[in-house]
Amino acid sequence: MSPAPADMVEFLRAQPPFDALPDAVLESAAGSLYSLYVSAANVHELLDDTPPALYVVRSAVLDIEPGASLPAQRLESGDLFGHDRLRHPARDPVVPTVVRDGIVYRLDAARFETLCERYPEFARYFGEVIEGGMLRERESRGPDAEWVERRVGELLTRAPVTAQARDSITAATQRMREAGVSCLPVLDNGALRGIVTDRDLRNRVLAAGRDPAAGLSEIMTGDPVSIAVDTALFDAIVLMSRHNIHHLPVTDAGGTLCGVLTSSDLMREQRADPVLVTGRLRRAATREALIDEARAVPALVRAFAARTGNGDRTGHLLASLTDTLTRRLIELWEAAQGAPPGRYAWLAFGSHARRDQHLHSDQDSGLVLADDVADDAWFSGLAEWVRDGLARCAIPPCPGNMMAANPDWRLTRAQWRQRFEHWTGEPSPDGVMHGMICFDSRCIAGDGALYRQHREEIAALGRNGLFLAHAARRILNLPVPLGLFDRLLTRHRAGGHGVDIKHSGIAIINDIARLHALAEGITIADTPTRLERLAAAGVLAPADSRDLADSWRLLVDLRLQRQLDPDCGDDPNLLLPERLGTLQRRQLKAAFRVVKTSQRALALRFLGGG
Repeated sequence: MSPAPADMVEFLRAQPPFDALPDAVLESAAGSLYSLYVSAANVHELLDDTPPALYVVRSAVLDIEPGASLPAQRLESGDLFGHDRLRHPARDPVVPTVVRDGIVYRLDAARFETLCERYPEFARYFGEVIEGGMLRERESRGPDAEWVERRVGELLTRAPVTAQARDSITAATQRMREAGVSCLPVLDNGALRGIVTDRDLRNRVLAAGRDPAAGLSEIMTGDPVSIAVDTALFDAIVLMSRHNIHHLPVTDAGGTLCGVLTSSDLMREQRADPVLVTGRLRRAATREALIDEARAVPALVRAFAARTGNGDRTGHLLASLTDTLTRRLIELWEAAQGAPPGRYAWLAFGSHARRDQHLHSDQDSGLVLADDVADDAWFSGLAEWVRDGLARCAIPPCPGNMMAANPDWRLTRAQWRQRFEHWTGEPSPDGVMHGMICFDSRCIAGDGALYRQHREEIAALGRNGLFLAHAARRILNLPVPLGLFDRLLTRHRAGGHGVDIKHSGIAIINDIARLHALAEGITIADTPTRLERLAAAGVLAPADSRDLADSWRLLVDLRLQRQLDPDCGDDPNLLLPERLGTLQRRQLKAAFRVVKTSQRALALRFLGGG
């Protein structure tokens, strides 16, 4: 295999999920790509009737029409397609329309599967971003189905505005204007007989010079294509595309008109799709445009959370959107201020790094600068620009000021090393707390090689036995709200009698997984993957790893349920047991038992049983 050109490697290094691959693997993957120059004349020859593959757009501009598995979308530099067919090889290949000729890279299926198997961060991207959190294949449509699997009737928001065949064209036009609709289904004794659209009025009345006093029967489309109310949106898209229509009457089982589905309805629904929202954020040309696009994010996330009820997936979606917002703000700063005065890496800490953000998460960030870089106005300005931009995108600043805008969290690589040496070598309570937070980190933008050097250095420091012992003792002292006979120990707080599900459960499991991972040199940040790695390494028994992971997922789901409650109040982590069903209360107690058992196991490993 010939070495890949340097510009190809650098291009991939800046594109998720290739940016998660080690340098040597990235170079090898780049060397296995096929470069295709696509144009309107050759696109079918190059992409039709080909084996499944992942395509990366380098310089072309392509349009994908709405179809069986994909919404309508425009693909530009850095965008991917073909991943859907890699999951479903029997599907026909996607052949986009070429808007502008250019280069597309092709990665064959075998190489794609190898990367997914060996690098979870690479595989996870196609669940978090590309498929809006839908990583696993499902046997049947569930409450978290993708939008194209929803029913047509779910998009009908108003009763149909109709006309009779004997009505005049003038009367029908006035009715359309007053109701603000672009079509009128035409009924005869309650049965659907035709449809008149604004296009019909232009082409068959105005352009043809027809008398506006004539009846609708002279210009309507008779026996229009219609669809049943319980049909999937997917089928509606196919039907509208096949017949080149923009208005689709919807009927119930008895043939009674329920409403009209329009192409505008489908576009509004697609705008709420996480894939398309992420694409619009990436392409925002200014900070104001980005902030304007970000107004859709809170409603999108809450709708996704309510539909899935899955705290883990919601956290991944939130982290992906926060990644995109942060990267775009950084790109806009660099475009306005010029190249940075040296190498840097922008870091996410805490829940953002672990990808377990929730509906009330705030900012946690830092900057690693190369040792030959002075912290000047460029980096200070960048940090403030991102902090303020994220705040205007509904991600509030950290109350503890743990952000890159604070000089204490904007350090050179050597300064970070000194900070961790102090935290781990002379562990005070504050040092242990800050160290545990900062060991959960992820590079969002900047120089990936600089970050990996930093991460390797601090991972070695994190294996300090004295630090691990202090951290274990701190975790052991964290109270779990479970008393004698498995009584839930609630506390009275502003929102009522409840348990702090974050600090009394989720955070403890995060701490346990992190402590074991530090001891083993495992640098990945998210808790479920850490637990999998620990089981694979023989550090945790497979059953214990599964119990901790299941407990963690239960707790984040319950927290999400609480945060979606209109009566959540000012404490989004306060879980009220009296609002849970019997099964949920039993599951909650079982999860807390797992946490207590895992806490005690820390003493055996890190404190010699003491």
